[in-house]
Amino acid sequence: MTRFPPRPLGSALLLASALVVMAGPVRAADDTIGTTALAVREVVRVEKATTAPIATGDAIFRNETVRTGADGSARFVFSDATDLALGPSSTVVLDRFVFDDADHYGKAVIGLAKGTFRFTTGKSPKDAYDIRTGTATIGLRGTVLDVRASRGTTTVTLVEGGAHVCAIAARRSCADLKNPGDTVTVTASGARMGGKPVVFAGADGGGPAAPLGANGGFPEGALCGR
Repeated sequence: MTRFPPRPLGSALLLASALVVMAGPVRAADDTIGTTALAVREVVRVEKATTAPIATGDAIFRNETVRTGADGSARFVFSDATDLALGPSSTVVLDRFVFDDADHYGKAVIGLAKGTFRFTTGKSPKDAYDIRTGTATIGLRGTVLDVRASRGTTTVTLVEGGAHVCAIAARRSCADLKNPGDTVTVTASGARMGGKPVVFAGADGGGPAAPLGANGGFPEGALCGR
């Protein structure tokens, strides 16, 4: 009988490490905070120096960062029915989520780091949400918002409901969004009403591709939860 020499332990460890990287980080079930309703082209979770692809139907977890590529888009539905859509080249930090029960949060901390987003509140109390960008904090009042976050500037446009937006660097500089279309621009110097509205589902670079599936785009409202 032919005997083959045992594979060196170092080679086995390297193979196991490679398989872990390919599969992505292993997370506990109680870290799950929602699901991926739609993932188009490049959508990844970022774990230290590695990334792992996210597909439609995959779970999302607390304490993780999610990123879309230049032609990628995604929509996530959280356990409390909160809906978050990401346009191309966007990064979100799903930070701290504390459950009051199975479908309500006592606290939900979300960082909109870069890109374009549509955020729709779910069943949780509106003061449970702590939404932040690099320059702004956003308080919600039963809300649908379109948000564009870039280095040094945040623009928020109200779609429905209401929101209270404050500058992080300039204390007491806040703006209330009360009517659909109200827009606030936030920089280090403060929050001021006005600026080019964010149109998440538009075709002007504010959102993902042309609407209604035109030119190979997305089904109507698929990213916006409609």
